[in-house]
Amino acid sequence: MYKLDLKNRKILHELDKDCRQSFNQIGRKVNLSKNAVRYRIALMKKVGVIKKFHTLINIGKLGYIGFRIYINLQNTTPKKEKEIIDYLKTKANVTWIASMDVLYNLGIFVVAKNISEVHGLWDDLMERYINYFDDRSLTIITHSNYFSIGYLVDLERSDYEISTTTPQDPDIDDTDRRIVAMLAENADIAIVKIAHKLGFSSKTIIQRIKNMEKKNVIVAYKTFLDFEKLGYQHFKVSFILSKVTKPKEREFRQYAKYHPNIVYEENYIGGDDVELGIHVKDNTHLRKILDEIKERFSDIIHDHRILQIYEEHKNSYFIGDIGKKE
Repeated sequence: MYKLDLKNRKILHELDKDCRQSFNQIGRKVNLSKNAVRYRIALMKKVGVIKKFHTLINIGKLGYIGFRIYINLQNTTPKKEKEIIDYLKTKANVTWIASMDVLYNLGIFVVAKNISEVHGLWDDLMERYINYFDDRSLTIITHSNYFSIGYLVDLERSDYEISTTTPQDPDIDDTDRRIVAMLAENADIAIVKIAHKLGFSSKTIIQRIKNMEKKNVIVAYKTFLDFEKLGYQHFKVSFILSKVTKPKEREFRQYAKYHPNIVYEENYIGGDDVELGIHVKDNTHLRKILDEIKERFSDIIHDHRILQIYEEHKNSYFIGDIGKKE
């Protein structure tokens, strides 16, 4: 575990909210000089606490749908598991792959324009590896909410929320798509570099980015952190709800939004109703949070299941053919 002082934790909290902030902007918020902020960020990159900066894209605004696939493997060796993972990593529309424990061994996030695209990937997987798949689950993500990593700075409640939506008619042109494609994997890319590559002025690129922010196509500029290096474990807890009233549903979502250790909430069609991403120090910490959830919402929680993420193999916000012309 890498030991962070309060200043570094405050810097990470600011980067999680907006990693395109300048060193000066962050410095004013954490009471450090521009050069001190630059040095601390460079050091956290070097030791692997900061993995990369990325842009969170509202895939629904681009006409895409998100699908979650969970697979329980059987009769595999570490070599075979790596083969399956390496194969999935080659698929552009597979944006997240993780190894996990408990009910499933493999988690996959797929972004596609329609069911047919997912069906093609699914058929290909079954043809290649069906003998190694036991139980599997496929659900459609309706919308997602992301919260701040408030626990890093000992907040009692998260201090912001960002959301993505279900598919809508795209309202951007080919140039916007190419800008999004460049920002998606490298949120701190210089405007002048985008402008040079696309043949526009920096002013034009800035205006286009601002327009996409207003349209909620670009949702946020965030930071991939190695939470294990910070002493935290990543769990997904899925809930099947029943007898839910609108007031109780709002209360449940407000609880998730403001809890400092709950970092996202995803809603589904098929299987689970809602899944929470939770960062905790250990199983005891997780149990304490789950006991509180069950105490407050036992009347609407029909069932729940826990998955622990122990290794992410791919975590990308580059969405398939997003940068290609229609």
